[in-house]
Amino acid sequence: MKENAYYHDQQIVEFIGNPLIEALPPIEDPAKYPKRLMVLPDYSKDDRKKDPAWRLARLQRLSHIHIPTKEDSMLMLGISRCLRWSYVGRNPIPFKEVKTILENGGTEVTDALERYLTSSKAPIYGFPVLGVSGVGKTTSVENVLSLFPQVISHTTFRGIQFEKRTTGMA
Repeated sequence: MKENAYYHDQQIVEFIGNPLIEALPPIEDPAKYPKRLMVLPDYSKDDRKKDPAWRLARLQRLSHIHIPTKEDSMLMLGISRCLRWSYVGRNPIPFKEVKTILENGGTEVTDALERYLTSSKAPIYGFPVLGVSGVGKTTSVENVLSLFPQVISHTTFRGIQFEKRTTGMA
């Protein structure tokens, strides 16, 4: 699903002024994850009164139920962390602009912070998801990823216009 960027204020200094991170859903309290990760089909008590063939046909919906475990919450934390920290070194905004954003927000940009934010290192973070076959690893990862926009369209960020790029086949 594609959506236009909506930017959220950040509290972690390395995330401030980075549109890739600021456009992600805000970091939430992990206690809210189980409710957000729960997948249940709609149900009405009136369903019990329906024709048996209709009820049997709807029974297949049970295979889509997902009851989150603490591992799902850990997965949500891990994916959120990896996305954000992988984007730190990939900020499309020039550092001069980021420095202005930070200073206007009251953050002192020390030499150490500048070196860190302008480092050519842009690691990709990850972690293993281990478990025996059939326990729901892929389902859990897909469920967590469904809470993040798959494509975010950026046009302007804090008054900075993004280039419109088009790609074509030769």
